[in-house]
Amino acid sequence: MLHSLSQVNIGLIGFGKWAREAYVPILRELPQINVAAVAARSKTTQQFAKETFNRDIAVYNDYHDLLSNADV
Repeated sequence: MLHSLSQVNIGLIGFGKWAREAYVPILRELPQINVAAVAARSKTTQQFAKETFNRDIAVYNDYHDLLSNADV
C-alpha cells in the first residue's frame, strides 16, 4: 500500500542495463519512492547513477555497505 506512505527510500544493488531500462522508468513515476543509494562496482557506473537521479545519492562499491545504510 504505497499510496498511504509519504516516502520510501530504496537502494539499488547494481545499476546495469537491466536496472536502468526496467526499474528506473517505473521508479521515476512513483512519487513516494526515493532512490537514496546505489551499489555499483565501477566509478563510471556510480557517476552515471548520480547523473540519472540528479541528486546527491549515496554510492557504494560493495552492496554490503548499502545494506548497512539505515536510511535505505
